[in-house]
Amino acid sequence: MKSKTQRHQPACIDADKLINELSIIIGNCDLLIQNTEPDSKHTRRLVVIRDMADTVRKELVEHQRQVEAEMRKPGTQKAS
Repeated sequence: MKSKTQRHQPACIDADKLINELSIIIGNCDLLIQNTEPDSKHTRRLVVIRDMADTVRKELVEHQRQVEAEMRKPGTQKAS
C-alpha cells in the first residue's frame, strides 16, 4: 500500500508548480483591482491579466486530472 505522501503526489510537478504560481498572480490581481479606480485603464488591464492567468490555471488543472486518470488505468505506471 502506498504511503499518504505517495498517493497525493501530482502527476506533473512542473504543472503543479505553475498552477500554484498562477494562483498567486490571480490573487495579486484581485488585490490590485480592489485598490484601483473602477473602470480605469489599469483596472481593465489587470482584469485581462487575471482572466488569462485563470484560464491557463484551469486548463492546467484539467490536464493534470486527465494525466492522473490515464495513470490510474491498469498497466500504466508513473514515469520517474
